[in-house]
Amino acid sequence: MSRLLLFLILAPQVVCAEQLTGLGFTANVPKQTLGGVIVYSWTYADVKVSRNFVGIWRDTYENISVREAVYEFGDSLINSARTYKTVDAGVRARLSYLTTAYLGLGVTETRHLYQFLDDFRILGRNGQYWVEHEVDYGINVNGGVFLRVAGPLHGQIGFNTNPRGLDLGVAIILGSP
Repeated sequence: MSRLLLFLILAPQVVCAEQLTGLGFTANVPKQTLGGVIVYSWTYADVKVSRNFVGIWRDTYENISVREAVYEFGDSLINSARTYKTVDAGVRARLSYLTTAYLGLGVTETRHLYQFLDDFRILGRNGQYWVEHEVDYGINVNGGVFLRVAGPLHGQIGFNTNPRGLDLGVAIILGSP
């Protein structure tokens, strides 16, 4: 047990002898196009959401079920959508002066929503409103590299498993050369 504790304390210092600190924008293309990333010391973290998340939540009624919308209100189903929110945390290692790799693990929340049309125009905007059907949670694995473009400016390219997509981003990462 003491060897494991010693390894956990010393491993980050051996892998990453220099300090890196950075902030940036990231996206999981094509499903999550809004996000942010933080690099600090030997750690990496990001948060990503769907672009449609912002527009849908203005007209979502959490107290109405799909069953109520269809059978009690008699409203017509006109659309369906999924929104995603992901939070990842992991480790990063500087491979060279130009390249920093990261590997993370996180949780993705997937919300399944249905859009209905209220003929009486009482609910939502112009009678169009969203109802949440179910929420799923799943594990996300992500990884990739930050590539130095110029000075502290880095480009990010990588992968995500839930929802499946390509990590693309830009970050300002400061640290010792």
